[in-house]
Amino acid sequence: MSEENPPGVCTWGDEADCEGCGLDEFLDCRFDSRRIAVFAAIALPAMASAAVGMALSGYITGSWTAQFAYMVFVVSFFTVVEALLLCRHCPYYARSGATIRCHANYGLPRLWRFNPAPMSHLERMGLLLCFGFFGLFPVAVEVGGLFYLLSSGSALSSTTHLLACVTAATLGLVLVFFYLLRRLFCSRCVNFSCPLNGASSESVEEYLQRNPAMRDAWGRNRPPHS
Repeated sequence: MSEENPPGVCTWGDEADCEGCGLDEFLDCRFDSRRIAVFAAIALPAMASAAVGMALSGYITGSWTAQFAYMVFVVSFFTVVEALLLCRHCPYYARSGATIRCHANYGLPRLWRFNPAPMSHLERMGLLLCFGFFGLFPVAVEVGGLFYLLSSGSALSSTTHLLACVTAATLGLVLVFFYLLRRLFCSRCVNFSCPLNGASSESVEEYLQRNPAMRDAWGRNRPPHS
């Protein structure tokens, strides 16, 4: 244990302690800044398409209420809510400091105390609802813009075609993002109780055995993971 790593999780331990451990072949159990670039590469296209589509819908309808509400949700979710529901249970959150240092939320404020216990069922349900809203609400706003154009008799206009293409792109990119997230990150993630986690049960057990603070907090009741 150290001042930087009070719970003593091996993710933030001395690299010398990793000798003889092969978990890094199956888990992203050590911080690697290159993984941040990979995450950005799969997330930014969907976010950019959603931003363009929502802005276009706002311009078409003249109403920006949904866009403003979504902005408030995004800011509050990623700075406060996600950390409360998900991040504070993750070994990467065990590192002390004012900001989070991980492959997805690097640099965001670290507001809560690390909790080595697994997520509760309520936290898992809340997280899934937030993820669903985050990914699909922009598509709903863009579809609303399309209905506005269709109802105003502009079905064949270039604006309608443009928004239809952006809406299809947003939906496709959101689906691609979650697919790649599951394949490239969730399958190797050490936040094992996340409902999207896909780490193997063998890797989970071995990691917990190497980290008594988490092992004791989890006890015998292991929440399901894919």
